[in-house]
Amino acid sequence: MLKKTIFLLLFCPFIAFSQCLPQEFEVIVSITQDDYPNEISWEFKDSNGNLIANGDSLGSTFCVLDSTCYNFAIIE
Repeated sequence: MLKKTIFLLLFCPFIAFSQCLPQEFEVIVSITQDDYPNEISWEFKDSNGNLIANGDSLGSTFCVLDSTCYNFAIIE
């Protein structure tokens, strides 16, 4: 059995080190890799299905508008 742990951290725009604009918030995708990290990918889309960000088992950090709903999917 493979075990994958995924942390999706959403931070408010008032964090001192954030590079996001005031109407945005920072999204940090942090993935704890298992024995098969090359098989992990993810997508972050807005409510219209537009791709905002995607990546692999290394994760990423990006900014999104705070007035929109989003969908996060991990693909293994």
